[in-house]
Amino acid sequence: MPRTAVRTRPGVLDIREGLHAGAGSQTSSQITPRSDAVAVVADDRGGMDSTRIRRAAVAAALVSFVFFGVKDLVMAAAGGVGRTWWENPPFYIAFVLALVSLVLTGLVACRGRTWIARLGLVLVMLLFCAAAAGVGVLVVGVVQPADPGWIWGELNLFMLPLSALALALVLPRWPVAQLPGRAGTGRGAAGTLGV
Repeated sequence: MPRTAVRTRPGVLDIREGLHAGAGSQTSSQITPRSDAVAVVADDRGGMDSTRIRRAAVAAALVSFVFFGVKDLVMAAAGGVGRTWWENPPFYIAFVLALVSLVLTGLVACRGRTWIARLGLVLVMLLFCAAAAGVGVLVVGVVQPADPGWIWGELNLFMLPLSALALALVLPRWPVAQLPGRAGTGRGAAGTLGV
């Protein structure tokens, strides 16, 4: 579990404790409850707000899924693949949003780790997405009817936002201690290339 440092000053509330350090207080017995201030919490792994970034990654994956659905609806209204130019913008938007979700997930998951662990996490994410796409193709190949329509070829596109969503929900929640390669745990100093 990462250590957190709480900086308090008069008028600042430590939300985790629900306590306020009064002006000039030196001991915990002089701390009084207060509810009209905001905590200033710094994480020792960097200054990023990982909760907001993870939420943005989840939102980007969900919106990407929706835009792939919009693309299929536009294609259905046009009567098939390649019959309208309007199927391209939802595809590109969905694809870029899925990539943004993966990048944001990688930022949060790689924070506080050595460069070797970061490289390993990026490779794991790429392999997971490729494996999810392969599973999607296999499942569609098994389930599709003898005379499949164009929609069966489009179903595997949904695996990219689904895999981005799965990674955004699971990977950033792993504490640094559960994955190898935490910066500073090897032979080198913290933040160096030593492992």
